[in-house]
Amino acid sequence: MNKKVIFISWQNHRRSQTLSRRLDIKLTEILSGCHKFIRYPLLFVKTFRIIKKENPDCVIVMNPSLLLSLFTVVWGKILGKAVIIDAHNVGIHFEHFNMLLRRTGQRLNRFIMKNAALTIVTNLGLAEYVTANKGKPFIIPDPLPIFGKYRKLRLKGEKNVFYICTFSGDEPYMELLKAAEYIDEKIFIYVSGDYNSKALPEKSASNIIFTGYLSETEYVDYLHSADIIVDLTYRQDCLVCGAYEAVAAEKPMVLSDTSALKNYFRDAALYTTDSPEDISRRINEAVKDIPGLTEKVKKLKAGCEKEWMKKKKKFEEAVSYISDK
Repeated sequence: MNKKVIFISWQNHRRSQTLSRRLDIKLTEILSGCHKFIRYPLLFVKTFRIIKKENPDCVIVMNPSLLLSLFTVVWGKILGKAVIIDAHNVGIHFEHFNMLLRRTGQRLNRFIMKNAALTIVTNLGLAEYVTANKGKPFIIPDPLPIFGKYRKLRLKGEKNVFYICTFSGDEPYMELLKAAEYIDEKIFIYVSGDYNSKALPEKSASNIIFTGYLSETEYVDYLHSADIIVDLTYRQDCLVCGAYEAVAAEKPMVLSDTSALKNYFRDAALYTTDSPEDISRRINEAVKDIPGLTEKVKKLKAGCEKEWMKKKKKFEEAVSYISDK
């Protein structure tokens, strides 16, 4: 790429880290643990200084943060610089429990889409929404992460499932916990994520183990030690990060039955509805066909890499074009 491009994020996220690395673009993660009344002014000042110092032809920012994306798009319009938004699902469909804030956030999301030079999304459904809001989408799925060394853990079950969970509102984790009651007690389900503040059942099935928050190293260890990876979402247009990670680790998967996930991961996964009965059924099926599913995942992994390199080339061409306008 013959243009100077920088990538800025206000969060620590695997997608931006992997995407920037694979695109050979410098990533700056601007993080702060201060109270929001101090944090946001501090983040704005640091962002402005970085952009001024680097003087790039093009800036890529991650949405979320909506405020970072809004600031950068306005800056780009004023100075005639190309701004690309790497839009996660909430960067397309804003989420908040307060209806007024949700509507305001969605209006700002539409403004950002409309005024960005490009909006990166992971699938066709999100791309169509960007186009409908007068934006310019570019579809580029997450690149498969490359893991370093990991430790094989001695897990308790004859077969072990790693359920990738953050206990967010878009995840059917209560249904998964119920599903464990229908699964052979010799199959253990390890549930990731900080669950302390969540209203969970007083008593879970004996084969459920909550790991709590995991460090990156611990997370990768569990990912490679389990026999089956489960990652579920209510969102229809979400390509869950855990599925990419499962493919990279060459692990069989049970995913939500959505068009977006089925179109990308095809026969390398089993797909389930949100009912506990169906979740348990698919996990049992996956356990019985670990060798077959593993081979399909390996085949998908090889194909994903080839397709992603083609996307990378087209993206670099697009960046050069919009930077010259």
